[in-house]
Amino acid sequence: MSNEFDNALLQSIVDEANAQAVEIIAKARDDARKKVEDNEKKIQKSIEREKDILKNSLAVMEARYSTLKQSATRRNQLRRHTALYDEVMASVNKKFEELPKRKDYPDLLLNWIVEGCVSLELPDVMVNCGASDKVDQEMIEKAKKLIIKKTGLPINIKLGFNQMSGNGVVISSTDGRISFNNLISSRLRRYNREVNEIVEGAVCRKE
Repeated sequence: MSNEFDNALLQSIVDEANAQAVEIIAKARDDARKKVEDNEKKIQKSIEREKDILKNSLAVMEARYSTLKQSATRRNQLRRHTALYDEVMASVNKKFEELPKRKDYPDLLLNWIVEGCVSLELPDVMVNCGASDKVDQEMIEKAKKLIIKKTGLPINIKLGFNQMSGNGVVISSTDGRISFNNLISSRLRRYNREVNEIVEGAVCRKE
């Protein structure tokens, strides 16, 4: 009888131990599963963060590359613009410097006198010219006729200072307060902007 009781007690202890072991193992497995899931979530979050960092880095790199590319393109444009502008202006300068040697230079001076007088719209003006420019009374009379033909208004033109540095003419009021500068150097400066715009357009078309 005692043996049966002992066996039953022992069996109950074993059963209880087995049940506890099963429960402990189940809990351990559940804890392990949760840890694995938590780790997987952490790993996934870490991967997502790395992806975001990579995306942002790529975006920054792309923006920087785009900026550098635009800067390089603009620098190339400026270099080409400067080279082409200098080449064109050197050619223009040479042609302007050669104007006084041309046979039709007196006709150019006459046209510049007419242009200045018509622009000033004054009844009395003075014509000043460079030391080597042959502006005489005969040219003045021709200018008067052309101006009257253009405007229908009479005009009195006097020869003024004829020792100006450079070539060309300056037409001014008799008191010298207002003037129209048709010296070759001044006419050349007027072409600077036009040449610059032409060159700018030519450079842009090559891009």
